[in-house]
Amino acid sequence: MNILYPRISKSQWQPLWKSALTGFLVAAVYGVVHDLFTFAIGPEYFTKFKFDQFGWANIGQAPVVFAATVGAIAAGVVGLFGGWFLSRVALPRHQPAVAKRRIRVGIALTLILASLGMVCGYFYGLIRGPSADYSFWSATVDPLRIEDKYAFIRVAYIHNGSYLGALIGLFIGLINARKASTEK
Repeated sequence: MNILYPRISKSQWQPLWKSALTGFLVAAVYGVVHDLFTFAIGPEYFTKFKFDQFGWANIGQAPVVFAATVGAIAAGVVGLFGGWFLSRVALPRHQPAVAKRRIRVGIALTLILASLGMVCGYFYGLIRGPSADYSFWSATVDPLRIEDKYAFIRVAYIHNGSYLGALIGLFIGLINARKASTEK
């Protein structure tokens, strides 16, 4: 089986797209909540960094709404691919009910570990505090003319923790989806 260039039977198309859509929706909701939370901590992370990356999606909405839009798009696309790959691994290996459970577990693990990573990033930023040595960040924050460097860096820690947690969760989910099953 090739995950990138799959041969997909007709019977697998519907569950595959349902899983991809589920991954998209779960991740998009997470992204909205995540980015609203981090926008409240450090709006410059968005207004001077993320908004440039997603300028094509700006239809003139308020900055906080655009932050939520960015979160929905960025996380949703990742969730779509996560659901797709979980399906590509689970569907050919298991009976439909078992595959469905494995896919759900993979999506749940990704969400849970992304959330845990977010919390770890949040507390890491708090523990370091505003007076820590952030000279490493100068190459990022200085060209962007960030005024509240501590808030920007805290938000970056939160985002990076969330990305790392999601990656670990998806990896564990894929391993779980791949392993042999004695379930029915």
